[in-house]
Order: sequence, then C-alpha cells, then structure tokens
Amino acid sequence: MKNEALLPIWIEAANAVKKIAVNAVIICDEPGDLRMKNQRGRPFCQVRIQRSHVGVYFLPIYYHPHLLLPEIKPALHGKTTLRFNQKNKSLVEFIAPQVNKILTVMDLY
Repeated sequence: MKNEALLPIWIEAANAVKKIAVNAVIICDEPGDLRMKNQRGRPFCQVRIQRSHVGVYFLPIYYHPHLLLPEIKPALHGKTTLRFNQKNKSLVEFIAPQVNKILTVMDLY
C-alpha cells in the first residue's frame, strides 16, 4: 500500500463498488487493492491506493464514456480514471450511482 492515510477513502470506495456490483467476480481484495471482472472474465473495476490518491478505474467507461455521471466528473483524470483524495473525498458518494449506471452495459463490452 502506497499511502495508508488514504485507507478510509479506499474502504468507502471499495465497499460502494462491492455492494452494488454483486455479480462481478472479485480477483483481488486486500487492503489498498480491489480488482473485479465481469462474468465473462473481462476487467470491470479496480480500486487502488496510489501515492497521492485513491484511483478508481472502470473499464466499461472507456467503451461507453456517455455513462459517466456529471456529478463525478470533477474526479475524472484521463478517460477512465477517477482520483479521490482528501480534497474531493465527498465525491466518493457518487461511486454507487456510477456503478449502477455502468451495470447497464456490464455484458456489452
């Protein structure tokens, strides 16, 4: 784990993903790193503590960028990376609605 101070943000983000994406297969679930794939074996999501942020990576957003919620866009860095840190940790509350929206295309990418 690169930054233990970000563990509370990681826990909140990882729990939000796991709570909604119940049909996703968990590949790795250890403190600081959660990786999931869909039922067909394609990567779905990763929640990982980096040096200065918690990165949330949703592969379906790469193929379906229109699914990105406007409320979570301030955390967007690049095409599919959402970065959360102490300054924008309030945006973590939008992860669950974002996962719900992504699940509509879970098997289409």
